[in-house]
Amino acid sequence: MSAIHKRCHYAQREEFVLLAKVFQLYLPPEYPYQVVGGDRMVKQSDFDDRVDILPISDPNIFSMAQRVTLAQQQLQLATMAPQLHNIREAYRRMYQAMGVDNVDAILKPDPEQPEPTGPATENAMAMKGKAPKAFPFQDHQAHIQGHSEFMFTRMVQINPQLYAMLQSHISEHVALMAGQQIKEQYQQQFQQLQQAMQQAAQQAQQNPQMQQQVQQMEQLTNEMAAKQAQLEAKLTAQLSQDEEARMSKEPKDPLVKLKQQEIDLRAAELQANLQKDIMMDSEKMDLERDKLETQASIDIMKVAADADKQQNAEAMAMMKENIITAREAMKEKSNERIAKDKANGQSTSKNKR
Repeated sequence: MSAIHKRCHYAQREEFVLLAKVFQLYLPPEYPYQVVGGDRMVKQSDFDDRVDILPISDPNIFSMAQRVTLAQQQLQLATMAPQLHNIREAYRRMYQAMGVDNVDAILKPDPEQPEPTGPATENAMAMKGKAPKAFPFQDHQAHIQGHSEFMFTRMVQINPQLYAMLQSHISEHVALMAGQQIKEQYQQQFQQLQQAMQQAAQQAQQNPQMQQQVQQMEQLTNEMAAKQAQLEAKLTAQLSQDEEARMSKEPKDPLVKLKQQEIDLRAAELQANLQKDIMMDSEKMDLERDKLETQASIDIMKVAADADKQQNAEAMAMMKENIITAREAMKEKSNERIAKDKANGQSTSKNKR
């Protein structure tokens, strides 16, 4: 069956190549056709040598049962080592192999894709142990200022993990802000060089300066990266100076410092106990989640096995029908041959007489 399917795949590919060649030779420059919602147009240039038309089928998978079995094995391996796999993607492929429509309506949204929020919301997320994420279109200067002010509160000062998380997030904003400024600075030069490369690509045979323009593009990209690194270093130094200036304004009374250290130690102890409780709760939730995922995978495997049994039963019934049909056809041919032999025998005896 696999060899037959591969030959059909190869034959369909050859047919698509022949059809594309026919369209390339005999299609008018623009051919209009109507679809629901308006008129469309296909061009003769859509079928030139730059485009290959290939079948999207997989010649190595020739039945739904095989597709479900492969997805089932992938899901089983993913549930055995969830720390190495994307469980959500494994379930998505399992549902797709089973032919389930609108899989996104069944699966929960991916929690690993955060949405852009304001500085106050990001500070609250960091307090809960969730690392915020910077996005290119945000007001980076406002975010940096909001996080910097929050980092000098007592709750952040006594929590090294929270402080490091916010500092890392500020560095993300610094990198994005520097990259945005450098792109704006080199935007016109970059666009001009891109247009020149596109024109050279269209006339590659007549333009020997194509390689030179590629080198210019590489030099421009390296120059932009160097400028961005310099700007990031400058912004980071400015933030460090602002932090030192703020710390120099704090009171230097030794009694006040001793009291603050005592408060910091108590707060750190409370924070450690809270973090320990959170980790224990997280481990319990992970165990419950693993149990649910394992049970769900077992249920899906049972459904796939039932579907495979049903397909096998249908295949056996079809095979029996084919065997019965073949037997009847052979019986009819045998009867016809016997009748023909009898007729020939009777004609021979008559001729002898």
